[in-house]
Amino acid sequence: MAKFITLENLTYFLGKVKGWVTGLGYQTSEQVNTAITGATAKLATKEEVTSATADMATKAWVGEQGYQTASQVESAITGKGYQTAGDVSSAISAATADMATQTWVGQQGFQNSSQVESAITAKGYDTASSVDGKVAAAKSEMQSAIDAAVSSVYEPKGSVAFASLPSLAAGIVGDVYNVTDGFTTTENFIEGAGKKYPAGTNVVCVTDGDAQKWDVLAGMVDLSGYVQTSDLEAVTNPEIDAMFD
Repeated sequence: MAKFITLENLTYFLGKVKGWVTGLGYQTSEQVNTAITGATAKLATKEEVTSATADMATKAWVGEQGYQTASQVESAITGKGYQTAGDVSSAISAATADMATQTWVGQQGFQNSSQVESAITAKGYDTASSVDGKVAAAKSEMQSAIDAAVSSVYEPKGSVAFASLPSLAAGIVGDVYNVTDGFTTTENFIEGAGKKYPAGTNVVCVTDGDAQKWDVLAGMVDLSGYVQTSDLEAVTNPEIDAMFD
């Protein structure tokens, strides 16, 4: 299992190293300077010189055994690539900031608005404006087809009241009448009985099997089965989020 060093671990480690070096008798540069200044302030006696010589020999021996001064230890630690408390703190801060970047978010599977838009488009869903456009195009195409059929087959016969429509017969197939008053269809209509239409509705005589019936061409169109614009509502962000749960 991989391990990492914390700021507390590093501080404790450095304290142990400094304590160990101090325990060997090594001194800081400030302590050495103080000792030298004190030594020059007085005349050394023979005994002191002898003692100093012995002390120098001892220090030389300590060095020969591989012991190092505080400065040497510090250089060795730096050379190994260990970091100070400040360096470790900066590295942790940088890593924490990186977690909030777009790369990290992307690795968790989250998507940006462009990716969500692409996913919705791939599903084939339509927006409210797209639905309105398709409905309008379908109505236009239907009307064009009706107009073309009427102009090539039907024959206008003028305006009459509903009660004055002529009797159905093979001889009036294709005749178109403008009904001047509102009416309710009977069994004589292709649409079936009970459908209400306003004044100004056009009807035509058509063949239905072996019989003739009236067929409503224009007037009030029943759009109850269509979705109204007011019934359409834009998809919300939470709904989009739910698609990816």
